[in-house]
Amino acid sequence: MGLFDFFRKKSEDELFSEAVKDQDYMTVVKLGKSLLEKNPDNISVLNPYVDALVKLGRKDEAVSTLISFAERKLEEEYYDIAIPILKRVLRIDPLNLKAIKLLVNTFRKKELYYNAFNILLDSLKKAEESGINLSAIRNLIEEFLKEIYHPVFYEMYGDFLIKKKETENALICFILAGNMYMQLENYIAAWRVFLKARDIQSTKIVDKYLLEIILHTNNHKEQSNLLFNILKEHESDLEFIAFTISQLKKFNKLDLILSNINNLTPKLRYILLTLISYEKGKTEEGKKYLNKLKTIDEELYKQISVRLKSFGYRYSSWDSQEEASKLLDGKLDINQIIDNLIIKEETSYGKIKQEVSALKNKIPIALLTAEAFMQIGNFETAEKLIQKTL
Repeated sequence: MGLFDFFRKKSEDELFSEAVKDQDYMTVVKLGKSLLEKNPDNISVLNPYVDALVKLGRKDEAVSTLISFAERKLEEEYYDIAIPILKRVLRIDPLNLKAIKLLVNTFRKKELYYNAFNILLDSLKKAEESGINLSAIRNLIEEFLKEIYHPVFYEMYGDFLIKKKETENALICFILAGNMYMQLENYIAAWRVFLKARDIQSTKIVDKYLLEIILHTNNHKEQSNLLFNILKEHESDLEFIAFTISQLKKFNKLDLILSNINNLTPKLRYILLTLISYEKGKTEEGKKYLNKLKTIDEELYKQISVRLKSFGYRYSSWDSQEEASKLLDGKLDINQIIDNLIIKEETSYGKIKQEVSALKNKIPIALLTAEAFMQIGNFETAEKLIQKTL
């Protein structure tokens, strides 16, 4: 160091750097404030200045400084600079509502919808853990779902609501998600989410959706197990059973029933064999099964007899399908199936932007929501939603 350098007065920048190195937080704050007033965009000053404020317990000032910086960058449309700044705010103050809103809106402007929703859901979980009022964040989530509707967001929110034991709201989310997945022809995801809905409340409409999914997918064992559990629950609903058989015949999937037929109760077995035999044109075989049913349930025997006469089956010339002799376990482990169908983020979330656009051109979200309420029997709410769309 020369003599001149020794006597030279150090600049604010040099003094600031020395204070940062010495961890002299009071000096860092004093000099940092002065430097930022001269150059508000100096990130090399901003970061240690904010760190010093936090170290001194002045978190509110640190957060305010970062948010002001981020807002300037957003006005200038420097989104990639604002995002890490806002994330830093949430590391200091995880439930800062202003930062949450700014970050979510920034991700939305960049059409990074999954990132935006993940911020909201993560904030909701943190709010719950902290025991604070959830209403403000919930409102943000519900606004997001109305504007950027995609099944994965409804499913994620439904999963959260299940943990909160808010089963009716979770059911609505799962049914909405299932309907959207069906519109996108993502049958595996629709299957998973309708199973979640069914685990909350089993309804005929949900089971018809599941039947439609079975017709469009090819996992034989899980399809068969699911189908048999559905049929067992609708054992006394002749219309549903007949509808199921007609659909399976249409898609050439009657083997899903035949392969497990001996694993059912005699009553359900003879109902199915009777209707399948008549569908396949085997009237004598059908009569034999119908007479066996008569010994178990005479009233059901009469109902089927009337149905067969009134519908007058037109028999097709199918080749008979071989019945499997091996009995498969008919018990359905819903949780296991759901686990097997979890979406892998890297293969699915990349399509969210395109799918959001596609869904907006289909059925309005209000009508989908109305349908979901109808499926759980809440017709009053469904009617109000339908009126809004007219």
